[in-house]
Amino acid sequence: MEIMEVIDILSGILRYDAVYESEESYVEVPVENPMDDSDRVFFRYKAAGDDSVQVEQWIDGSLVGSVTKRMQDIVWKICRLERVCATYRKQYERWKLENSGIPYLETNINDESDGRPQRSYEYMRNFWTKKPLDNGVHQNLRLLLAEYGVGKSSYCNGIRRLVADEIKGSFLEGQAAFPFVFDLNEFRSGSIDKFIESEMFNKYNVAISYRIFEKLCQNGIFMVVLDAWDQMRDTRQIVPINRDLSQLSALWDKQGKALITCRRSFYQQQLKGKDRGRRYLSQNAGLYKLTGFDKESVKEYFRRDSEECRQKGNQAVLPDVDVWVEEGWKLNSELLAKPLNLKLLVQHYDAISRQIDLCREKADTYHFLGIILGDWEQKHAVKDEKFLKELVSQTLYAGLNRSIPLEQLREACDADKWNEIITSLRSFDFVRIDDKEERIEFCLAAYQEFLWAHFALEELKTPPDNLNGIDALIRNYFLIREVREWICKELGKKDIIQKELTYLIDQLEFVKYRKKEEVGYRGSNALTLLCDLNRISYYKKQFQDIKRNLRRSPLMGTDFRGIDLSGTDFYDSDLSGADFSYTKLDAVCFSYANLAQTMWREHERMTKCAFLIQSDVLCVVAATKSGGLITYRVNDGEREIFDIQNDVINDLAGDRGGIYTASSDGWVGYMDKNGNLKKAYIAESRLQSITYTNVEDCVYVGADNQGIFRYNWHTGSKQEVVINEPLGSRMDRISDIHYYSNTENEDYIAYTLSNRRLLVLLKLEGRNRGQVKAKCHIDTERYCFGDICFADDMLIYTVVGKGIYGMLVDEVIDEISERELLHERQRLLSLPQAETVALSWANESNVLMAVSMSEGESLGHIHAIDLSSDVSICSQIEIDWLWEERIYCMSSEQVGGFSISGDGRYAAFSGDFLAVFKMDAGCYSLIDRPIEAKITCTKADFSNAKSMNLSLERFVEERGAIFKREEEER
Repeated sequence: MEIMEVIDILSGILRYDAVYESEESYVEVPVENPMDDSDRVFFRYKAAGDDSVQVEQWIDGSLVGSVTKRMQDIVWKICRLERVCATYRKQYERWKLENSGIPYLETNINDESDGRPQRSYEYMRNFWTKKPLDNGVHQNLRLLLAEYGVGKSSYCNGIRRLVADEIKGSFLEGQAAFPFVFDLNEFRSGSIDKFIESEMFNKYNVAISYRIFEKLCQNGIFMVVLDAWDQMRDTRQIVPINRDLSQLSALWDKQGKALITCRRSFYQQQLKGKDRGRRYLSQNAGLYKLTGFDKESVKEYFRRDSEECRQKGNQAVLPDVDVWVEEGWKLNSELLAKPLNLKLLVQHYDAISRQIDLCREKADTYHFLGIILGDWEQKHAVKDEKFLKELVSQTLYAGLNRSIPLEQLREACDADKWNEIITSLRSFDFVRIDDKEERIEFCLAAYQEFLWAHFALEELKTPPDNLNGIDALIRNYFLIREVREWICKELGKKDIIQKELTYLIDQLEFVKYRKKEEVGYRGSNALTLLCDLNRISYYKKQFQDIKRNLRRSPLMGTDFRGIDLSGTDFYDSDLSGADFSYTKLDAVCFSYANLAQTMWREHERMTKCAFLIQSDVLCVVAATKSGGLITYRVNDGEREIFDIQNDVINDLAGDRGGIYTASSDGWVGYMDKNGNLKKAYIAESRLQSITYTNVEDCVYVGADNQGIFRYNWHTGSKQEVVINEPLGSRMDRISDIHYYSNTENEDYIAYTLSNRRLLVLLKLEGRNRGQVKAKCHIDTERYCFGDICFADDMLIYTVVGKGIYGMLVDEVIDEISERELLHERQRLLSLPQAETVALSWANESNVLMAVSMSEGESLGHIHAIDLSSDVSICSQIEIDWLWEERIYCMSSEQVGGFSISGDGRYAAFSGDFLAVFKMDAGCYSLIDRPIEAKITCTKADFSNAKSMNLSLERFVEERGAIFKREEEER
């Protein structure tokens, strides 16, 4: 720290003005001497260099002593950080009491960049002692991502306990920063600096200005842990989000460090990407995933509960924890992995178990919460939920999960029933009442969102003319994604679809030609839900029927992301705040529509690509980093963009049945030949690779920590493949996975690890066991495995710096050394200069295709290795990148994927764009202009659209939009 900055900080924490003299600067603090009123005692604080402070004692103008201390010593004492630790202990004990006396149980936190896990406490210890980086914007910010119920807030309470128990030594004797934990869901309004000043004083009794707090953070003395960024404001408030990011980023500037928790969906929608007028996080920010409980953690949770019950003289919830968890985990691992659901089970086991047998029935959190709500209403004879709906409405008006004054709720309720209402609310586990402050709030955002979904669903089922529009939640509030997901689960159930109900269409018909002041978000919510349900053919047909007649409708804020809106008529409709990201807008009418503050994000770079047959037509499909799929039909050039995942699609596979994807958020996706979408949750870890087998309609997925999962789309069952022996470090992620079957009884999986030193051939035994048949090692530092694949009965592998090799699967056994792997008889093609090699197997022609890539080089040819005879024959096929007098050549850095059709006639490259080629006269030539993953606006009419700035006009015009002049219209 500079001397003047040290003085400034001392002045701020001591709360005395600094003295600036020509020779020295200092802060002087007078101290009353109760023993002698005549003495004038002062302590003078000076910067001593090396972030140290010299403290001098002066009595009656004479120096009587001095000592040099570290700045951390001064801050610890003056800011009374020991008392902050005591506050943390109280906060943790209060949380523990709400959690049925069960302490915080550690889980893993995975680094999204490499998949490596750390235990949650170790992660925090490492972070507060880690030397900050100073080489990029947002470099010292870590985002901890997890969806509702996984335990973000529980972890923050665990951090409070950890700080209270361990920080003192690391702070005073080492280089650790002192973490201050703030709950952003308590942020009311205004600016973040006032909020932090208020929290520091009211919660931690530390009286310093935000400016000084910011300086202490920037110099590595303090750091912040901010919980629930997604609950800080209404997530559609674009301008405040920009302002918050601008203010907050100063806390992790220079030597500052920050850990912020939020939902992945909030990060995807609000913080990631590029769009005009929006501020986003730099890609330098560290992304981490908080994982839920594994099976052993679930057992430990119930054992802790049993211990608490025994100490209190109560009967344990589960008589045999191990047996119950083993059975329940098979069907409900996703449910039990969330700490929130375990808390609900422990506190409401009797009510839940009366209606669900988790060892035999699949359940979800929404079902749990519905049972708890019904049980509470029955016990307290609650026949009218109006006051609950009013509570939801008022807390939403205050902001996501905000507390409100009890008096405010009382004024909106029936006065004669208030005592009855407040008594029942005190017994309702979803809410917390602070009698001292006379305020009420939801204990968790998930409880508020459940009730929001519960009442919104009731409103949607009510005929539009019979709905009390003024008080309707679907009128007053735009549904956030998490609430919509719960509603869509209910509307997507077979019994609803079979009844051919038209709840959403009815709302859209009702709002047409009405003013937004009258109907609010009713139309926006109905249309957004219809878009969310577009993966279901029943709702897809409804959308196709209604989209040509949406003119003059108030549709503010509608979320159209990833939808094909071609041919939609929005004439004179209010679309302000709508999200048109990743859409197809060909021939859409926006004439006279209000387009204020609309969003137009486009898909990021493409990753993998593959050929597949859809409805007997050859197609190419490419995945994107923003969870989309681009499909291109070879015969007629038709192209479509689908929004299938919420995160980066790392790999895809295809067959005649459809497209299968694996994404970073732990989900697999499936799009069938008719465009219907399905998703399934696989694991808390990132999914890296996916391969399809037509045996029982299954996929195998490779994940972090050497996890291999088998998912059956027909039955919906998921099983982890148990491997018979450990393979190096379990921290290594699977980077590539392939399936091979040579007989009805012999199925194999080959995979490589992210360290690229080990290739494993696994023989599958039954549905969930794998026997390691071979382990192939690379030991030389300059060599490593690259792409792998099966070519009929051969396992093909590339070794970077050497070339392409192949071995018969039957010969790949036991431990195989580098020397054996690289033997001359295994080599198919020498490529000593290639830095990356991509493989694709043309199974119908028995030709292995390969592309070698090196930094700075353009792709000029494809290697063809004919494996149809005993002796492989290698040749080169030129690539012609010319299309309509323009050369579109990709460099190696631009390539994300490479694929060859089964007959070898077509080739495709994905990356910055998707390029498709056809074999013609011994050369691969482009068959169409390369496809960019952009919004298309071909012949979309934006004539006289309102609130369009020049930037947006240029944007849509470049993509084919038209702007008719008024005289042309006449």
